[in-house]
Amino acid sequence: MADVAHVTCRELVEVLTGFLDGVLDPAERADIERHIVLCGGCANHVGQMETTLHLLGLLAGDEPDDAPGAGLLPAFRAWRARR
Repeated sequence: MADVAHVTCRELVEVLTGFLDGVLDPAERADIERHIVLCGGCANHVGQMETTLHLLGLLAGDEPDDAPGAGLLPAFRAWRARR
């Protein structure tokens, strides 16, 4: 039986984007998947990232009605004029 190198939690975090994007080579992907099965903390982290990416994808088409803070400049100018 070949000695399988253990992926650490830190190593998983470093390659997580590549893992989620599906760009890791098959051997590296298998190592990451093995770690996720064995490490509940990393499995939770990966699940949270997948959920976040899914939700962000749902929002991608939504545009806000106004640019964030669009009313701040006129409000600041009015406040400054009163001083």
